[in-house]
Amino acid sequence: MKLFEKIKKLFGYSYLVNLNTLEIHDLNNTQANCKINLMTNKKLITKKQLNKYLANGSNGCRWCLKKHDNG
Repeated sequence: MKLFEKIKKLFGYSYLVNLNTLEIHDLNNTQANCKINLMTNKKLITKKQLNKYLANGSNGCRWCLKKHDNG
């Protein structure tokens, strides 16, 4: 994770959206299978934004955000 992303995480941006797949990752619980370091089109979001993304069809990661994974 880059320094800018670490700073944003301190301010509540604790989720990462892969904008290509609309899969959401929990930065406090990332796993090796998430492969967030390989993502090129991504966006950091807050808990409030997480609920908006989920309501609009995004999916939680099966490894780090299981409770929001739709399979």
